[in-house]
Amino acid sequence: MDSINENITALVDNEINDSRKINELNKAISENEDLLLEYNIQSSVKNLLKERFAGQKAPLHLRESVIQSTIKSYDNPVAEPKPIFDIWSIFKSPQFAFATLIIIAAVFYFTGNSNVDPVKLFNQQSGNFNMAVQAERNFESIMKGELTVQLASNNPEELKAFFKENGVDYVCSIPTFDDWNLVGAVVSEDKGKKFAHHVYAGDDGQILYLYQVQKKYLTSTKILDLSNDMMDYLSDGNIVKVDKVDHNTFLWMSGENVFSLVSNESISKIENKFLAGFL
Repeated sequence: MDSINENITALVDNEINDSRKINELNKAISENEDLLLEYNIQSSVKNLLKERFAGQKAPLHLRESVIQSTIKSYDNPVAEPKPIFDIWSIFKSPQFAFATLIIIAAVFYFTGNSNVDPVKLFNQQSGNFNMAVQAERNFESIMKGELTVQLASNNPEELKAFFKENGVDYVCSIPTFDDWNLVGAVVSEDKGKKFAHHVYAGDDGQILYLYQVQKKYLTSTKILDLSNDMMDYLSDGNIVKVDKVDHNTFLWMSGENVFSLVSNESISKIENKFLAGFL
């Protein structure tokens, strides 16, 4: 069966030049329901991938999942499977029947995420170690007077030194603005790692609280959390913007850091003046 499946793959890919062999394959497919199903699956999946996702790169976590799932499908205990990094190479595999299911899952993944609703994505974030959840809670505590800065300073270099001295092991971005004054900084700790927070204030009671974390702490080490869908969305250069009754929340990625801003400042002013200092 593996041999005939490989021939069907070659037929779908238009890689067979022998007209006699093409006719034999078409006849075999038309007379066998299993082969017809295999041919239809291969053709449909390939067409979907070509039409919908030409040029798109699958998110890292999805590519790794495809690779690992496909490798596990090899049932030969002697032959050492080669890692598959090109999604199209799955079409060449004798294990295509299994790999097809993985690719179909990828198709549904992209179809469901081609028009991402960032507000819905934000609302799916949960858990005590989720960066977006923590940022919202911290802003609420600041507004209630329950959380104050550990270092009061309007000097970015002093804040950077404070972060470094208190165990933050990544470079922080701390721009200054004409419309808001730098107030100070806080260092938090989760699972033994230190993280940077700083605050700006406007003349009319506006508070801009910024939480920034090196992305490795949200991916490889998973000290903190954002969903895979959220990380993929931010990695593509998108900004999440959520307009709530008494505050606004933004998430974005710049360089090696992920940022979460929570503020009672107007969205338009943040977009036009604040974000320019980071993007």
